[in-house]
Amino acid sequence: MLSEMTRKERVIAALNHEPVDRVPTDYLAEPEMTQKLMKYLGAKDDIDFWNKLVIDKVVLIDPPFIGNRQNMWDITYKKIYVAGGQGSYDEPEFYPLGGLDTIDEIESKYEWPRPDMFDYSALAG
Repeated sequence: MLSEMTRKERVIAALNHEPVDRVPTDYLAEPEMTQKLMKYLGAKDDIDFWNKLVIDKVVLIDPPFIGNRQNMWDITYKKIYVAGGQGSYDEPEFYPLGGLDTIDEIESKYEWPRPDMFDYSALAG
């Protein structure tokens, strides 16, 4: 049996297809739900919240997108409000690959994200 791994060790091992002590877990929810759950659990911050839920949580560090479109994938969203004012979420509204049926169509009509579409200076420090 494997000894208990740290979050980082577990996620890296899983990504490398190596044995892990348990399946790594992540968490993603709308902010309103997360705040309610944190309050219910008495979590003082994100790390305390992840500890209470025994979540490994993969934290992404994304440089800001500075390209000339909606976002890096060029997907547009519409805001959907939950009944009773309980929050909202963004629902995809336009998919740039929708209606493209062949590799040739995709290659000729879709601009894939490029490294120069991001501001890496924002990650410094």
